[in-house]
Amino acid sequence: MSIDEKKASKWEDFRVRTLEIAARRNNSDFEKYIGSLTERAWKHVLSEGKLNPDLAEETMWKFFCEDQKNR
Repeated sequence: MSIDEKKASKWEDFRVRTLEIAARRNNSDFEKYIGSLTERAWKHVLSEGKLNPDLAEETMWKFFCEDQKNR
């Protein structure tokens, strides 16, 4: 596996795990919200190096809730 393939696999695995955690909330709007993030956004989240999938989901949930309040 090339370095690029490993990087791709890493962010895709991170995304899948985060989406699995998000699904536990049983909130279809949130699932659409988090599922609509671009590849660039996922790579940025992963590049921060501070977040694991649980923390990423929790952070995105806070963003989602804030966005809902401002609608």
